[in-house]
Amino acid sequence: MNKLTKTFILTVTLTTISLFGSESARVEVGSRQTSKADKVLFMDRQEQENTNNNDENSEESQLNVVFNSDSSKNLTNNLSMNMKTKGIFNYDPVVFLPEDGHFLISASTQRKAVTIEDGSVWKVKNSDLYRLLNWQPNDFMFITQNKSWFSSYSYRLINHTTKESVEAFLYEGPVINGEFTNFVFAMDLDVGEIVFDDNTVWDLCEADYSTYRNWAINDTIIIGINTGWRSEYTHILINVNTDNWVRARLY
Repeated sequence: MNKLTKTFILTVTLTTISLFGSESARVEVGSRQTSKADKVLFMDRQEQENTNNNDENSEESQLNVVFNSDSSKNLTNNLSMNMKTKGIFNYDPVVFLPEDGHFLISASTQRKAVTIEDGSVWKVKNSDLYRLLNWQPNDFMFITQNKSWFSSYSYRLINHTTKESVEAFLYEGPVINGEFTNFVFAMDLDVGEIVFDDNTVWDLCEADYSTYRNWAINDTIIIGINTGWRSEYTHILINVNTDNWVRARLY
């Protein structure tokens, strides 16, 4: 199966243990250390983007960008079409997630964590934990950069099903060699292109060169939606090994 399109049966209830096994090995976040100078450049880039987007840094504005994205609209249309046909055919509807779509495996207020289909675990901000009470396995998810001021949580997890979001940081990477785990198969950093193991080709934002110049073949990537500057780059690619992200678009 091409991992670009995740196929998911709506009525299946998944758990972390049943899908991955309790001892599944995961990619270590930040396993390849970047230099202090590169970390400063990455943080400066984030700060500059937040400063330039001062009027667009609210949670509401980020949710609007995501829910108005082609990915969200396609998912909504797909769900609507499948639910209309349910009962006509003698099988459960199949949902085709967009390349940047994810689905929820578990959400725990006790662990303060969310786990998604690739096995990655995200720690949630304390003040957002109450929202997890409404989150259920199989909910559809999107990930974007977090543009909240002075937050130590780099990402915002958006629940497409409940229309809620939480601030989070990546705590554990995806399962190594998992069905939904993406990794870099080939790259040409001089022209800003990388190829995933499923043969999809991504064009990287040249303004993010100082971040992706240290990326390497076999780095594990999680795909999200760009809600910040340079909107022509519709996605963000989160590098688990270097614990940073860049803007990108799919060729």
